[in-house]
Amino acid sequence: MPAYPFFRPAIDEFDANPEAFVRRHMNKSVDDADSAAEVSRLIAQSLERQMKINAAAEQSGRSPGTDPSHPQVRSGNLRGSIKAEPI
Repeated sequence: MPAYPFFRPAIDEFDANPEAFVRRHMNKSVDDADSAAEVSRLIAQSLERQMKINAAAEQSGRSPGTDPSHPQVRSGNLRGSIKAEPI
C-alpha cells in the first residue's frame, strides 16, 4: 500500500510561508499574539487544521503529497486522532 502523508505536507506548506499559513487557518496574524505561548498555540492549531485537511482523503479521492494514481483511502479515524497538545 502506498504512503498517504499528512504531517510532512503540512510542515512543508508552513515552512514556505509561516505568516500566510497561520493567517489562512486562524484568521489572525502571529504579530497580533500577546505572548510567545500564543504564537506557539496559533502555529500548533494551524498545523493541526492543515493535517486534518490533508488526512481527509475522502474529499479529494487521494491524500495530498502523493501520486495522483494512488487509490482513495478512508482516514476518518486518523483525522479524528490529530490534535495539537501543549507539552
